[in-house]
Parts: sequence; C-alpha cells; structure tokens
Amino acid sequence: MPKITTELLLERAVPKSTRLRKIKILDLSGLQITTEELEPVLFSHLRHLQELDLSNNLLERLPENLSLPNLRILNCNNNQLEDVTALQQFPQLEELSYLNNVYLTPSDDYKVMFLLQNLRQLNGKDVTKLANHVRVVNSRELTSRVTAHWGKNFRNQLPKTLSPEQLKSIRKKFVRSAQAHVAYGPSSLSDFTRWRVKMIAEE
Repeated sequence: MPKITTELLLERAVPKSTRLRKIKILDLSGLQITTEELEPVLFSHLRHLQELDLSNNLLERLPENLSLPNLRILNCNNNQLEDVTALQQFPQLEELSYLNNVYLTPSDDYKVMFLLQNLRQLNGKDVTKLANHVRVVNSRELTSRVTAHWGKNFRNQLPKTLSPEQLKSIRKKFVRSAQAHVAYGPSSLSDFTRWRVKMIAEE
C-alpha cells in the first residue's frame, strides 16, 4: 500500500509534474488509500488543483482540512464513505461523483446539494434545478415550519427573564423537539430533513 508522498503526487499528476503547486489534475485512484493517509499538510501545497480522482480506494470520510480552494471536479466512486459534510470545504466544486459508496443515501445527495453552492453535476447527472430547489424552496418551507413549531410550542412558555443556563436548556429542548416533529418531503429524505431542521432551529 503506497504511502502518499510528494514523489507519488508528482508521479500521479496528469501530466506528470515537477512541482506540487503546478498540479491541476491528480489521479490517486486504485491505491487502497485510507482516510488517515490523506495528509492535509501535504495536500495544502496543491493550491491549483482543479480535478482529483480518489475512486477505488478505502476512504471512510475526507479529512476536514485538505485546503484545495480551486477544486472543481472530485471523483470518490467505489470507496466506503459514510458522511458527506466534509465536502463543504470545497466551495468551488462543480462536479462530484461518489457512486458505489454503500453507506451514502439520498439524504446525503440533498446535503451535498445544499452545502455546495456551485454544484452542477452529481454522480453524472445535472442537478442544477434540483439543487436550487433544495437551497431555496426546501429551506424556505422548513424555516417556515420550524418557526411555526416555535410559535406553537415554545414562545408562550418563556419566562420574562432568562439565565444563560435556562436559555441553553430551552434551546436544546427546542432543537430536539423540532427535529422530532417538523417533517417535510418523502421519508427517504428524513435524515436530510432532520439535519436541516437542526441547523435552522439552532439559528
């Protein structure tokens, strides 16, 4: 199993390169790479990287701080990814593929569409319209339902003065209650809905 080194990155660049900062396309597919081997310090030198192929590896997640500000295309097919929220560190991402990651669900697709404002293609399909719907219509509807839940179940129960501890406790109860009671969309997206409701309720 190859450890990721500067030499390996230079060798796997397309075309091969002599400097990390010059690499725009990098193919790290099929190397049996684990999450721990994606070394953020080393990847931070790939400032101009636009396309990264991590397919056919053993990744369970992506490290939070890979520092790839110009990454536009990412292939994570055939891994063991369990979570997609780390992808928000790539705000320029336009094309993303993570087919054959058995732990990912339709809810994860919706999370990605919400988190990545520039995403146009997901798993080979144009998601521009659906992503806009997720970001605007879905968010507006959930915000409205969370606000209504607050008004109906919590607003009138607040004492006039609150200590920081009381405020923290009420906030926690409200977030839990909203996640349990605010529903929208098909049940196959319930994980996404709970995730967004928590985010909205905490605001």
